[in-house]
Amino acid sequence: MWLQQGIVPICLEFDSAGPVARCAEDIASLMDIMADPSYHAKKPAGGYSSSLTGSLEGLRIGVLDPKDWHLPPGVATLVPEVDAQQENEVAAAYDKLRAAGAVVKQVQIAPLDGLELDGVSQMAQVMNSGFKSALESYLKDLEVSKVRTLAELMQFMTENADLGFPPESPNMTRLEGAARFALSAEERRKA
Repeated sequence: MWLQQGIVPICLEFDSAGPVARCAEDIASLMDIMADPSYHAKKPAGGYSSSLTGSLEGLRIGVLDPKDWHLPPGVATLVPEVDAQQENEVAAAYDKLRAAGAVVKQVQIAPLDGLELDGVSQMAQVMNSGFKSALESYLKDLEVSKVRTLAELMQFMTENADLGFPPESPNMTRLEGAARFALSAEERRKA
């Protein structure tokens, strides 16, 4: 529904673009403006705002329990304080939805740590295998950047550690892993 142009890619299979706002009305207005033109035929008559009822009464929402669902270590660096804050804030948001009349039901999905083959996260495999080419494609299209490759980006970060890119940064670790990663198209499809 959203054009991906101009978005720094992480992985084309997992990247998700769209508006973030304080309320449904703002989201609807942004959707009217930002949606890929090829979706205009699917837009409600009167725009997305015309579909808003102003009530959550009876709206059914499937949610995940944040205590049971985290990205695997190969994909994200876990920080216990951040996880605890996230779990508390998500639980509070679910309570607010219930108080507003929504039917909030916990759903189950396969745990991400079970998506491993020979001890390697398949999610990390897919993310790392496409990251370098997607990032370099993005960098190539920038008009003013002197950085055009993953190697050049890592060099820039190393040379400019004083700007907030210390070598021990989890982001640098992610970039180094992606730079070393090699997966054939067939292996990527299977992952």
